[in-house]
Amino acid sequence: MDTYRDLFQGHNLSGFATPQATRSFFETDAASDQNRLHRMAGKTGLTVSRIGFGTYRLRRGSREHFDALREALLSGVNVIDTAAHYGDGQSEFVVGRVLKELVDAKRVEREQIVLISKLGYLQGEALREYRNGDISYSNVVEHSRTRAHCLSPDFLEAQFERTLRRLGVECLDVLLLSNPELLQSPEDEQSIAAKLEPAFAFLEELRRQGRITAYGISSNALTRPASDSSALSLSEDIVPIAQNMGVVEFPANLVENDFRFSRLNAGGNLSEYILSRELWSLSNRPFYASHHDLGLVRLTRLVDPPPDDGLSQMAEFNRLLNALEEVESRVIDAFADRRFRFDERAPAPSGIIRRYQESFLTVEAFHRFLPGMVAAEFQKTTNQLLVLARNERQHYTLEALALRANGAISAWEDYIAVKHHRRMELVESRLARAAPSLADVPLAGQALLFLLGGKVPDTVLVGMRRVAYVRQLTGILAHELPPPGELLPMATACEDAIDEALQASGVQGTSAETGPASFVPEV
Repeated sequence: MDTYRDLFQGHNLSGFATPQATRSFFETDAASDQNRLHRMAGKTGLTVSRIGFGTYRLRRGSREHFDALREALLSGVNVIDTAAHYGDGQSEFVVGRVLKELVDAKRVEREQIVLISKLGYLQGEALREYRNGDISYSNVVEHSRTRAHCLSPDFLEAQFERTLRRLGVECLDVLLLSNPELLQSPEDEQSIAAKLEPAFAFLEELRRQGRITAYGISSNALTRPASDSSALSLSEDIVPIAQNMGVVEFPANLVENDFRFSRLNAGGNLSEYILSRELWSLSNRPFYASHHDLGLVRLTRLVDPPPDDGLSQMAEFNRLLNALEEVESRVIDAFADRRFRFDERAPAPSGIIRRYQESFLTVEAFHRFLPGMVAAEFQKTTNQLLVLARNERQHYTLEALALRANGAISAWEDYIAVKHHRRMELVESRLARAAPSLADVPLAGQALLFLLGGKVPDTVLVGMRRVAYVRQLTGILAHELPPPGELLPMATACEDAIDEALQASGVQGTSAETGPASFVPEV
C-alpha cells in the first residue's frame, strides 16, 4: 500500500518553465513594481528571480504557509525550491496546491514558474517504509535513527514519481541530488565519482525523455577546504561525470563566504568555476550561518528593538531566578523530614538554569535543546520529590516550585532574545560602516544584499513562511546593491563583530547551540 497517497494531487499540470514565459513573468506590473531584480539562470535560458521561495519548513496544516507562497508568486518570485523529504512530502504538496490555484485563476502560467526539487534522503514515512521491508533500495547509507541517504537509480526513480504526483505536474524543471557527499567515507576504496555515475546517468535519461529540463546537485560540502575528507569538488568529482549538469545549490551567507573569497576549496574557487561552466547558482541559509567555533548563528535581529535596550527583560529574568531560589529553600524546609537536599541526582532548577544561562545563542536553539538538556534534569528533581511527598504542605511546595521554574524559563527565553538582538545590532552597525550604501538597511536586508551583490549566487533561497516576511524581503530588492568593493569588507566586519559580541557575552568554544547531533537547516 502507498502510504503517500493522501499527499498526491488530483490534478496533473502540463508544461514546464520556458525561456519566453519566464521572461514574460517579469514584464507584469506586479513583478516589475515589487521585484525588479532578475537574472538569466546560467545556460538554462530561463529568466529567474534573484530570490527564491525556500520550502524547508512548509506544512500542509498551516494556512499561513499557503498564503505566503501565494504572495511570493504574485510579488515577482518565480523560483520555488523544495525536496521530497521536506515535511515528509508536505512541502511539495503545498507547492502543488498553490501553483494549481494560481494557474486556474490565470494569475500565473505554469511555464513562468521554475520548480526545483531534490532527492536523496530517507526520513519519516520513506524511512519507515524501507526499514519495515515494504520496499527495498540498493546502496542505502544509514546515518542515524531518523535519517538515511540513498542516490541509487531505483530509489531516485521511485521518489521522483512521488514528487511529480505531490506537485501535481507532468514534468519537473530542475531535479537535484541532495548532499551527495553523504555517500563517501574515509574508508571507501570507491571514489565518490564512481558512486554517483549511475545517479547522473538516471538524471540524464530523465532529461532526454523531457521529464526534467535540468539537473545538478545541492551540497553542503562544496566550499570545504581540500584537506577535509568530506569536501566535494565540483570540477573534479561532479562535472566530469555530469557534463550536462546545469544547476548547483550550496549554503552561503555573510559568515560562510568561502564560495566567493577562498581559493583553498576543493577544486579551487567555487564562484569562478560556476561562472566558467555557466551553471545556474542557488544559495540557501542566507540568515543561518555555521560559525567556525559556535555552531549556528542567526543573522537577524528583532524587528522591534526592546525598550531600554533590553535591561528590563534581563532584570525580570534575574528577579524570577532569585524567586525560584527562594522557593527551593522552602522545598528543603518542607521536605526536612525526608532529608531531601538538592544534589547531582536531584539538581536545583535555579542551578540548572544558571549552568546553561549563556549556552544558547538564539531562541531557536533554546527551543531545540531545552527538552533534552534542561527539562530532562528538571524532571529528575521533580520525580524524586513526587516520590518523597507525603503531606499537603509538601505537595503545595512542589507545585510552587514547578510554577516558579516555568516562570523563570519563560523569562530566560526573553533574556536570550534580547542578548541575541544586542549582538546582532553590533553586527548591523559594523556592516553599515563597512558598506555605507547599506547604512539604512536592517541586518536581514544587509545579509541578503551581500549575497545579491556578486555574480554568484544567481538566486538566493529564503524560507518565507509569513506574508509579512515575503513583503519585507521582496521590498528589500528595490534597494541598491552594494558595489563589489564593499563585499569583502562586509564579510570581514560581520565575522569580527560576531566574535567580539560573543566574547563579551562570555560564550566560549562550541556551545549548546551546536548540540549533540548538529543539523543545520537548508533554508
